[in-house]
Amino acid sequence: MSPRGGLRGRRPILVGLLGLPFAVAACASDKNSIVEASLGSEASAAAIDQDPWALLPRGPVGWGYVDAQRLFASRFGPTALNLVLRRLPALQAAGFDPKRDLSSMSVGVYSIQGADFIGVLKGSFNRAKIEAHIEQNPVTPLGIPLTKTSYGERTLFMAESIGFCLLTDQTALFGNQMGMRRAIDRVRRGRLERSLPDWLESQLKNSQAPIVTGLNLKENPLSAATRSELPFLNGMATLGVLANFEEPGMNLAGTAQYDDENAARFGAQNLEAFDDYLQSMGWVMALFGVAQPLRSLTAEAQGSEARFVAQIDGAAVDRLLVQADGLLPGAGAPVSPSAVTPGSAVAPGAVAPTPGAGP
Repeated sequence: MSPRGGLRGRRPILVGLLGLPFAVAACASDKNSIVEASLGSEASAAAIDQDPWALLPRGPVGWGYVDAQRLFASRFGPTALNLVLRRLPALQAAGFDPKRDLSSMSVGVYSIQGADFIGVLKGSFNRAKIEAHIEQNPVTPLGIPLTKTSYGERTLFMAESIGFCLLTDQTALFGNQMGMRRAIDRVRRGRLERSLPDWLESQLKNSQAPIVTGLNLKENPLSAATRSELPFLNGMATLGVLANFEEPGMNLAGTAQYDDENAARFGAQNLEAFDDYLQSMGWVMALFGVAQPLRSLTAEAQGSEARFVAQIDGAAVDRLLVQADGLLPGAGAPVSPSAVTPGSAVAPGAVAPTPGAGP
């Protein structure tokens, strides 16, 4: 074979090799297009601010909602506020005042054991000012460095395993990094769909209570040790609780759904037995300087549901918060009990939940 003929025979191979980079670039472009198409259009700031529950990934074990303004106006609100402020000096120095700027908190818990949760804070946040201040002072009051990381073009500030992310000037995320990333993925895909069980939706829609919580044990069974310590949890499928801040400090009304009527009857009996146990341990708690917050608890079974109401002493909660502040590490002088007279800090418009208001 002549050299000319050999070159002619290898021409298709040379052409193919020369075209390989262009083919790779074309494939990469196609892959990027596929990724972008799978993400969809990112949710707008207006969509992000519209519904905090839509930011939560599917499948929580539990849910919680707190009206922050009514919490801070409660009998023990000033103590709770001081406790929070002493541990968030970076935000306070940046001009963020929870009593003025924080409106509500919505939380989803994804594991009964371990810190797998995601929360959404609603309020007024100056993102630029807060982030700039943290850049200058990237250490918590406990001496833990705040690590700055990026995900989905969003900035996350992490103190070990827990952190926060300011999505907009009205919405912020907090929780563990994996939980926040899942929420950011929803924003990137533009799929902000609210996914809550019907009984919890009913609680949130029809109640004016400043605290609404829910627990799903049907798909998330508890350990045998937990059930032995708290026998009223045996056979429980779901639990919904409403709370307000009226006298004597906090009132609870809850409904627990059980597997059957017998389980509900035993659940109600075990709830009242738990109340008796706590009351009998009051003197022991007093020896350790722990206040007994539970004033009363009554429960009754109705079909496969156990409904209960409870009263919590506000002054006792206030003292417990002071004691908790002494046990938790933090900066500055310990907080003092709230100088609030009974009834003076009850939020206007609060409606006491009734036993029948559960899910």
